[in-house]
Amino acid sequence: MNSSTTPSASRPKRKPVLSLVIALLIVLAGLTQLLATVHTYATNVSELNSLRAQESSLQQKKEDLENDISRWNDKAYVVSQARERLGFIFPGETSVMVLNVEKANGSSGSANGDSETKDEDSSATSSGESQTLPWYEELQYSFKQADKQKNISDEKFQNGSS
Repeated sequence: MNSSTTPSASRPKRKPVLSLVIALLIVLAGLTQLLATVHTYATNVSELNSLRAQESSLQQKKEDLENDISRWNDKAYVVSQARERLGFIFPGETSVMVLNVEKANGSSGSANGDSETKDEDSSATSSGESQTLPWYEELQYSFKQADKQKNISDEKFQNGSS
């Protein structure tokens, strides 16, 4: 009697272990499905937020372009852009183009007049470096330099042959 009660007493212990393993597998499968769903939701929310940001930037760009269109429909704006960008003038006006604004203003540096820039400019001119000249003066200067080189080489050739 003792031997028959022992196996039956051990069987009920196996059933809770087996049902625990099955319950854990079901919970694990549920968690996997839940995590997949949460991941999909998070991905969709992220994509939605990026699309909203893109939409707002495109709306802003559309408004800017519409403002540009309305500006170009204004005759005064078109005239100012033609004057500014293309250098157009009305008949009877005289066009003046300032090529070097710093020299025209009397300052030789940045707009705030840094003393370092002025010192660099004065040292550049005193060290013998050439300044930028207008094209016609540059051409005249190069002709003079070429004539000097020709005269020097002629003198060397004459001195060398005698």
